[in-house]
Amino acid sequence: MLSFGIWRISQSHLAEKIWPDADGAESLQSLHTTVHRLRRLLGTKSILVKDGYIGLNPNTVWVDAGLVKYYSSRIERSIHNKQDFQNQSKRVDSLLNLYAGKFLENELDDVWCFQYSKEMHNKVLNGLNLYASYIGDKLQYDEALVLLKKICQLDILNERNY
Repeated sequence: MLSFGIWRISQSHLAEKIWPDADGAESLQSLHTTVHRLRRLLGTKSILVKDGYIGLNPNTVWVDAGLVKYYSSRIERSIHNKQDFQNQSKRVDSLLNLYAGKFLENELDDVWCFQYSKEMHNKVLNGLNLYASYIGDKLQYDEALVLLKKICQLDILNERNY
């Protein structure tokens, strides 16, 4: 569920992706059973189902992947829009504290997981690289160098980082 958006996912789409070999009704029944079991584990209000959509309740479930995407997007947006720079350093620090590396790295054989992991990884690196360029342009070379070293640690094989 996390790889499809966290808060508003089509139930039929999710069921089809999780149980591709089952027919529509069977996969939806499996999804309903799984949701029931998850609610017993996470709490009855943890998963919201309404009008054919399913999602995690942001008031009761915290997902670090969602926050990683949020921080990355805010960094990218504020640099592109040339605004809100005073909070960038805090966002970058928060992002680096949350993002330890590729999402479910040991599960990358599954196509859905690989795509989500790659998308999140690229989003994080793009935001960090934009910020590193921004602070380098502001002649904050020591801070830029520290950030670039962290970026290299996250993506050691990417020549763009060197």
